[in-house]
Amino acid sequence: MKEYKVVLSDDLSCIYEDIAKMNQKTVEESLAIVLERVIHTLLNPPGERRKS
Repeated sequence: MKEYKVVLSDDLSCIYEDIAKMNQKTVEESLAIVLERVIHTLLNPPGERRKS
């Protein structure tokens, strides 16, 4: 597994800290979850169907 350093603005870091607290996760876990969902949405836009 690779490790990356992410630098967030103060406002954005507060948002991620709040999300982490609400979901009882670490900030790192929250960042990973949000990033995974963003990538999934970019690859599979809502309303778009895959051709079989």
